[in-house]
Amino acid sequence: MAYNLESLTRVLQQILHPDNKRWILHHKRPQMESLLEKASSLKHILDKSSSASRPSSTESLMSQIRDAAHKAEDIIEFHMVDQRLSNPGVQSCIISPRLAPSRPRT
Repeated sequence: MAYNLESLTRVLQQILHPDNKRWILHHKRPQMESLLEKASSLKHILDKSSSASRPSSTESLMSQIRDAAHKAEDIIEFHMVDQRLSNPGVQSCIISPRLAPSRPRT
């Protein structure tokens, strides 16, 4: 579960990094900062509680969190692609852990 939130927070941190000049997101920055803060807080809570101590009734909540994290990543990636297509001369790249090619393990 924490992996889903880790993936989302990593993408948001890349986008919001002060040295990031690839993405023009000034109008969306407050929303992304808020989402990063909420995802980080939720990840911290989930990391602190062991899966063994969680009641079975939380499975539905965990599923909703996972789905929301995936949807948020999808929306962010959609806007990135849209921005990229709107500005074809701009070199840009974002790596989503879900989309990154897997490397063979040695």
